[in-house]
Amino acid sequence: MNDSSSRHAFILLATALSVLLVLSMLPWSGMTGNMIKNFSFFSDLFPSDNNPGLQLTASEDLDPELVELMNNSPATPAVAGDSTATDTMTAPAAMAQTASIATPMIDGHVAIECYTGGEPLANFRDALTHGGSRVVRVAVIGDSFIEGDIFTQDLRSLLQQEYGGQGVGYMPLYSAFPGFRRSVSQSCDGWNQVLAIRQHDSDSLRTLAGEYNTAGADARTTYTGTRRFETARRWTNSRLLYINRAVSDSSATVPAITIDGDISAQGTSTAAGTVECLALEGETAHLSVTLPAGAVALGAYLDGDSGIALDCMSVRGNSGLTLRRLNPNLCRAIAQWIDYDLIILEFGINALSAEQTDYAPYAAGMARSIERVRQCYPNADIIVMGIADRGIKQGSQVTSMPTCQAMVNAQRHMAVTSGVHFYDLRTAQGGDGAVVDWRRRGLVNADYIHINHQGGKELAAEFLIALRNALQQRTADTSSNQP
Repeated sequence: MNDSSSRHAFILLATALSVLLVLSMLPWSGMTGNMIKNFSFFSDLFPSDNNPGLQLTASEDLDPELVELMNNSPATPAVAGDSTATDTMTAPAAMAQTASIATPMIDGHVAIECYTGGEPLANFRDALTHGGSRVVRVAVIGDSFIEGDIFTQDLRSLLQQEYGGQGVGYMPLYSAFPGFRRSVSQSCDGWNQVLAIRQHDSDSLRTLAGEYNTAGADARTTYTGTRRFETARRWTNSRLLYINRAVSDSSATVPAITIDGDISAQGTSTAAGTVECLALEGETAHLSVTLPAGAVALGAYLDGDSGIALDCMSVRGNSGLTLRRLNPNLCRAIAQWIDYDLIILEFGINALSAEQTDYAPYAAGMARSIERVRQCYPNADIIVMGIADRGIKQGSQVTSMPTCQAMVNAQRHMAVTSGVHFYDLRTAQGGDGAVVDWRRRGLVNADYIHINHQGGKELAAEFLIALRNALQQRTADTSSNQP
């Protein structure tokens, strides 16, 4: 090779390395809504054994309440990647005792654990007996793990095939990445989104959804059914919950919803500050919503007249601690139209780290969240869903984060002390090392945290088996079913 060719090759290599270095410095997760993950050129090219705790994590806006709680925790963090750390470093004896509970199994499948003192899912079971004449409503409240209706879209579809029902349930009026969701097509414009993790202390508009959207000028949203899921193609009951913060003048646009571009309903502008419901009956695959500037949209609900409705309510970065501030009066006002028979809480992954081994403070905070949820929705059964397995890079290898089980133990403990149900999702995935296997099978993203649509489908099928088993039980004791 002559000097000129060598020089050109060197320039090309240097240019390529420079481009990669610049690209690795960009906040890809924040710029693309977590669809493209952040990466580090140097740490990936030269993994350091001196930094075994390098986490494969996506950049998210963390819940300020979580940050404050963990910063004020009296626990001393263990060294990242220290496999000798225990999950009972500063935890009380009660939590250590809870950690000794083995995950119960029924016919090889993880069972839903019942700590209510009564029959498993008694309220949900009773509601299902009336599912032929009314909507049985389920809420799955969580973080980015279920963002885009992942897991919930398949669970909804399976439940509706078994018990009847139509539509996708709750929908926010605004989505930063509406194309990511497969269960419904959404277009939106003119909204100001307010998330629970960014709400001011004085803001009392706190609901299970974890967000609301304020209308700007010409605010409009449309929803269209999808053919990807049979029961999501059409729905028969369209509702918009909203608040007019001030009485509009007669020339202002009033709240309106329209189905199929033809049949419409308009609200009034005379009930300032109160929750209103604008509803339309009739089978449709297309809904349009408009609100006057300044009005608050609490959510649209696309349902059938009976069977199962399942609401996916996810807020990226949410730890679940924001639920401690739910507004009971507002939730009761909403419950005139939207009440729940089963509420599933999917949180914890944002509170997990390789350094923290004591999650007793987080469990205590979440216990208060559970109590507030129960106060707002006393007729609902509650299931705490344990975290999924999460990966960490140690040297050049990816393994399960060693503190995952400590979080699962803390979550089971808060379910026990709160008297609710618990589902060990991590064990259902396969336990320690599961995330590596799931990545190999193409079921989780490259961050080794978030499942993709196919992974959500697999988890939904497994969780449905657990629901069926729990509904067939007549005792709270699942430990006797262990193999």
